[in-house]
Amino acid sequence: MGNMSMWNWLGIEPTSNISEIKKAYSEAAKKYHPAEHPEEFRQLRDSYKKAMEYAKRCNEGTTTSPYIEEHLARQAEYHDQKEEFEQREIKRNQEPGRSSDTNDKLRFDNISNAQNPLKKAEKESLSFDQIPNATNPLKMDEQKEQEEFDFEQIGKTVEEPEKPGLDFSKIDGIDRLSARQSRMLYFAGEMLLAASTKPEKYGCREIAEAIFYNWDKEPYAGEITPSFIELFIDMLGSVSGFDKQAIEVIENTLFGNKSGSEYDELRARFKASLIENPNVKRYKDKAERDDITNFLIKYTETATHSISFQYVIPEGKIKPLLKGTVYPVRNILLFVGMRHEYYFIEDLTMRVNEKTDELTITDAVNKVILKAPATHKDYQFLYSHLVEYGCKVISEESINIKTFISPLNSAGKLFEYFTSRFKMFAISLVTAFLILSIFSIVINADFENIILNAIRVFVIFVSLLTVWIPVALCVISGLSSAVYLISMIFFVPVIGEMLRDIKNGDAVYERGAGVFIFKRYIVSVAGSHYQVLPIEKIMSFNLTKPESPDRQATITCNTTIGISKSFFAGLYTPAMAVYMLLEERLHAIKEQLLSPSLERKYERLKARKIRPFLSPFLLDRNMRDTYQMAAAVIPIAIAATTFAVLDYANAGSRSYQGMLFYREAAAAVLFCLVGLISLIPIWSFRRYSSELLINIGIQCKHMPSYYNKVYGIYVLKDYFVSIDKWMLTIIPYNDIVAIGKEVIGGKSVIRIQTTDKKEYVWGNNKNVQARINAQNINEILGHYVELTKKTA
Repeated sequence: MGNMSMWNWLGIEPTSNISEIKKAYSEAAKKYHPAEHPEEFRQLRDSYKKAMEYAKRCNEGTTTSPYIEEHLARQAEYHDQKEEFEQREIKRNQEPGRSSDTNDKLRFDNISNAQNPLKKAEKESLSFDQIPNATNPLKMDEQKEQEEFDFEQIGKTVEEPEKPGLDFSKIDGIDRLSARQSRMLYFAGEMLLAASTKPEKYGCREIAEAIFYNWDKEPYAGEITPSFIELFIDMLGSVSGFDKQAIEVIENTLFGNKSGSEYDELRARFKASLIENPNVKRYKDKAERDDITNFLIKYTETATHSISFQYVIPEGKIKPLLKGTVYPVRNILLFVGMRHEYYFIEDLTMRVNEKTDELTITDAVNKVILKAPATHKDYQFLYSHLVEYGCKVISEESINIKTFISPLNSAGKLFEYFTSRFKMFAISLVTAFLILSIFSIVINADFENIILNAIRVFVIFVSLLTVWIPVALCVISGLSSAVYLISMIFFVPVIGEMLRDIKNGDAVYERGAGVFIFKRYIVSVAGSHYQVLPIEKIMSFNLTKPESPDRQATITCNTTIGISKSFFAGLYTPAMAVYMLLEERLHAIKEQLLSPSLERKYERLKARKIRPFLSPFLLDRNMRDTYQMAAAVIPIAIAATTFAVLDYANAGSRSYQGMLFYREAAAAVLFCLVGLISLIPIWSFRRYSSELLINIGIQCKHMPSYYNKVYGIYVLKDYFVSIDKWMLTIIPYNDIVAIGKEVIGGKSVIRIQTTDKKEYVWGNNKNVQARINAQNINEILGHYVELTKKTA
């Protein structure tokens, strides 16, 4: 074992990774316990110290070139072998029978005909004097290990050290750069360093062109000064592995046609700092589109959200050429289309249209690079990211990037979703009409001139080739506009009230989410239609948090008629603001005092003694619909029975009293039975007084309440109300003796005992899963405790 090197003892290849060395030492120390193998453990300990010293020497240098690491590993290996050889010779000379004149240490310098392999390696290896900021480990003083290894910690996980990034603090003069120059230098340094980690894949011309996009144009070209180039060259000490074409791209970007002694000197330094590595085997001849995209996205350490801004053909090779996708990557805005473009966000300006909220983004030379309509699903994410990284915003209104809630000053923003589709429909319709008109004129024309006939054929061919595009857009946008127009029918009864809310300042909306909140209504854009929901009909609602912060949250509203309506409410933080505002409006409606006219109406209903029709006494829509469906069966059964009897009475022949007669008789009997059965749910409604039904309706419409649609249970201010299998049950809280939750057959149920010694069990539905059952039972009891301040 004495001939083993330090890397053999550790069982790993030469490396400068401190974490890897520690892990290897931890594993190797398990084999050699100091009490059982003291000599082996001592040698392992010495090897560990030497490896750590070697790694520290490597990491103290500013270069990560593979040539330098190989050189350092070879130097350390030679140094290790030399020490072992000298120690072995000392022991051999101290053996009995050896002469004293051989006790001197055997050195390579004492062998006249021998060649020192260490000096030979130093001569053939890469000279550190030629590498900027590099440190020769052979000239450094040896440092002792400061922390002793705890044998009890063997086998425990060693924390990974933080990955070293590009350290600009070691580049002198960086504080003299302008803000834009600093952004350029930092971005280029990060991307070049990332490319040098995989030079076989990213060290090519296409990657270099993507990194230095637009640097040859203003305002970036004016920032490439001699001082900037000098600092850029100092940074290249951490970069290697680019091919000849990539180096030419970088050189042309920095120098171009610039001349003069100063630039000539800098060019010479550049060529000496960045040299092609012929040993790198290229992954491909050229980087493909996806390779460039994935490489540029490496600029961020977190997941990157892609934003699509164009509709494209779903299949075929034309898709990657037409697809327009934007990636907000830290402080740059990356565009991936027919080519890769990026812009520093600090150099961008974003203008907000006062009427439509459309975002118009321009670059440093005031060129429009992107327009984002307020109807786009990623409107909020894009706006927040640009503001966070210093984009200049020009807007007549102050926009809160946390809530995105603003006053609704005009109805135009409410109908923007419809008008945007209708504009596309109108434009595509006119375009298709013009193309078809030109086609019809040209196809009927007859020219004797050969050139004119050739032009005629060309126009016909182009018309046939392009007319389908506006026709397809016309059909798609026309259908979308029609759906929006149909959904706008629900605006007709309430449009006057909404306009009054806008005029009085009681209407607000969430930018980029399509959510409009009025005093008594909430309007949302769900898919391709409007959704109008009266706030007073909301029994409960909840907010669903998205899986990632760049996705939209969902608000689900449970209505009094047992229907759930959901809508997207933007990012989670703005959606939370909408949730709180909706809760505030709902409580304001529920707790508002009844108007005098409404109170008089309810008092008149309570005073009625005769109730031929019960529907006016059922103020809640769900209760009223349930009763009306049960009551509608009775006239149908009576009509069917009467028809069968009259038909039989009018039959003049005995032949009619055959099979057909029995069929009609059976149908009449069936309808009679159904009619009799429907009397049971009708009785369950009519057994309660008018005053009690009116009070139930008032608490449903005008007071805080909760409705569970799974079990059809209302939790009101003073009552439990249940509609189960068309049967109405009302339990006043004052009549409850005991209420609690039990488990029957593996499912939770609510058991209620009243003063008249009746017992009610709710929640034992076999069709509901146990998990959903427990969740709903807990919600019912929770709202009961909240509304009554009692303990269930």
